[in-house]
Amino acid sequence: MTTPDLERRIRTWFADEIGETEAAPSSVHAFLGAIPQSMPRQHGLFGRRAIVLLAAAGKAWWFLVLVASGTPIFVLLCLWAGARRPPL
Repeated sequence: MTTPDLERRIRTWFADEIGETEAAPSSVHAFLGAIPQSMPRQHGLFGRRAIVLLAAAGKAWWFLVLVASGTPIFVLLCLWAGARRPPL
């Protein structure tokens, strides 16, 4: 579910349960207004470049082997799980 879908569902529920003329309390507006639009990303010691630096230094051969073999397995498992999932 995307953010616009969630917002649409909440607005529909509010209109059905509360009514179009009723406004949300100011405390709800203040609470929701305090939520930041985006969260800052937390990066490690070298940020995004850590894996590239390890690979360049030749110390991450085991990591590269795991990623090269694990990624296709993960994708196939996701496809298999998605095919078995019942529609909403």
